[in-house]
Amino acid sequence: MGNSFSNSKYFHIDYSRMAEEEGKYDGIFMTVIQQTQGIDGFFDAVFGFLRRKTDFFSNNQSAEQTIVKNSKHHYEKWAEAKKKEEEAKKKREEQLQAKKKQEEQPAPIPVPAPAAPPKVEAPKVEAPKQEEKPAEQQEEKKEGASDKQLPIGTGGKTDKYTWTQTLEELEVFIPVAENIKAKMLKVEVTPSRLHVAVIGQPPIIDGELFEKVKSDETQWTLESDSKGRYIRLNISKLPQQWHWWECVVKGDPCIDTQKINPEPSNLSDLDGETRSTVEKMMFDMRQKQMGLPSSDELKKQEMLEKFMKAHPEMDFSKAKFS
Repeated sequence: MGNSFSNSKYFHIDYSRMAEEEGKYDGIFMTVIQQTQGIDGFFDAVFGFLRRKTDFFSNNQSAEQTIVKNSKHHYEKWAEAKKKEEEAKKKREEQLQAKKKQEEQPAPIPVPAPAAPPKVEAPKVEAPKQEEKPAEQQEEKKEGASDKQLPIGTGGKTDKYTWTQTLEELEVFIPVAENIKAKMLKVEVTPSRLHVAVIGQPPIIDGELFEKVKSDETQWTLESDSKGRYIRLNISKLPQQWHWWECVVKGDPCIDTQKINPEPSNLSDLDGETRSTVEKMMFDMRQKQMGLPSSDELKKQEMLEKFMKAHPEMDFSKAKFS
């Protein structure tokens, strides 16, 4: 029955040591979950391994105690992390409300005159100078230059706002006039649309978002600095949309996401799951540019090669693979 491991000797858990190595085997476990197509299949594979390769189930009572003990331990860790996350979220909301309250003035708000041009250096889409540098532009077209903008950091700019992003959220900066107060603004975010306007004036932004978002977690503030007054808008992406966006609102200028290159120092600050997602995405981008298979396609090829080696008696010469 394979190697025999004693429950008491090999399945005693040193949680202090485990805490130091937590995340070490995430890559292996994620591969198993993907191949077994879910949590149920994952646990079936784990317990099948214990049944076939160990004597874990030789003492049923001890096995149940070990499973319950570990499940309880990790539930408590999850509950503690969830509690901290809720507390942090509550604190952020309280700070946001306090800032909004500070912006609201009890005195009657005068009817605003037509908004003067903001002092913020509003980003403008730079038109190509065809007359000045026709030779350079012809050269770019020969090299297959894209109509998309080069990213500014991880985001871009339009004639109405600038924006940046992480894999998890967007941050949009919208310049407004100095006399604008929070009560004079209308900011609405649904899962698929964004609307920003000064009440009584044409909207600054009104359109369909590039992809769907967590509208209930959207936050905005009205801020001022040395450059002027602006709306700061934070929008959370849905987990399945954790990748680089080309634009904030469809129809606005797009950036070339293949030219985004996050600083290595920023990657080291990410948690394990997010960092793995970023590194995988960057690898796939490089592979695509070189006309090579993606990481998922490489995994499939590797699995196929292992299967063919394990079954030399089978003839794959006429098989078609996609």
